[in-house]
Amino acid sequence: MPAFDPMYETADRLPPKELADLAQRALSSPAVAMLGSLPVCVVILASTRQIVYANARFLDFSKQSVDNIVGCRLGEALGCVHPPKSPRGCGTTDFCSYCGAGISILKSLKGIHETMECSIERDAGKQLTALNLQAWTASVQVDGDSLVLCTLIDISHEKRLKAIERMFFHDILNVSGGMHGLCQGMSQGIIPATEEELLLLTYASERINDIILSQQEFSDAENGEYTISPSPLQSRQTLADLLRYFAQQNPAWKGNLSLDSELEDLTVTTDKRLFLRALINMIKNALEASEPGSPVMLGCNRQGGMARFWVRNQGVLPQHVRMQLFKKSFSTKGTGRGLGTYSLKLFTENYLGGRVEFISNEVEQTVFSMTLPLWG
Repeated sequence: MPAFDPMYETADRLPPKELADLAQRALSSPAVAMLGSLPVCVVILASTRQIVYANARFLDFSKQSVDNIVGCRLGEALGCVHPPKSPRGCGTTDFCSYCGAGISILKSLKGIHETMECSIERDAGKQLTALNLQAWTASVQVDGDSLVLCTLIDISHEKRLKAIERMFFHDILNVSGGMHGLCQGMSQGIIPATEEELLLLTYASERINDIILSQQEFSDAENGEYTISPSPLQSRQTLADLLRYFAQQNPAWKGNLSLDSELEDLTVTTDKRLFLRALINMIKNALEASEPGSPVMLGCNRQGGMARFWVRNQGVLPQHVRMQLFKKSFSTKGTGRGLGTYSLKLFTENYLGGRVEFISNEVEQTVFSMTLPLWG
């Protein structure tokens, strides 16, 4: 459940003169002067949640000038994608209900010191970027004015490292453990060294190689260092191959997956590796969210000069999941997870020239779609 209802959050802003006077009083305070040289981002906010002071580190981090910052709310200053969706701005959309920084600021407006993590999705020059921040807020008095002091620490690298380590060690240990058991059984004569067993070993070694490459590709993509290599693929054959791939991964999934009877067979020119990474994430999420035997359908259709690949599973995502789904490090599966849907959006929108969308309701169930140009 959300910590607050944004529909009841004030959208009022201070009149320009009152804002300028408050910003000047904050700037001239001896207590505030000490914040200027701190190596962490610091902002001071009015009761309307508008910034009246930002230190040099915050200005550098947000790539904004003082004139542009003063009067903004935190999400607006950091380029969050959600404030433009509401005429009332930062703190008034449904997504804002789950913003750690927003919740922390509201608590401090009531006199409570708070520390919360915050994930902000940004649209920087039509390139998806994401911030993972730790926000600490406290109510302070500056020359008789009740304000909120907020410090921000960038924890993006720490969160990414934890998530990658968890996925890497978990997946590698699973595959290598199976290889070890198979090799041990064959060496002791318990398992005959037949062609089938040797194929299993080959498949396991390929999976280890694939896991390592997937982590390398994710790091390269997020750092802007991935070089795409477009080549043609056929949609029907690709989806059929993925059905077999997931049946090998987990035989129990074989009964879940099927292809849409109206699937269009399209030729799509794109980077195969990133495309498959993204599509595998879509399918895996749908399977993991489904009960055993519950149908998961794959499809593809043309939309103008685009190809739309989609995955449908039964059920409806809860509100708090829908509002945070593409946040970096958000996961319904516990801590140290959350790169699946984020990487899906990162690969598709930053490198493949496409877009990722989803719907989730009682009528249409849950459908994730990835729309790509037919010619990359």
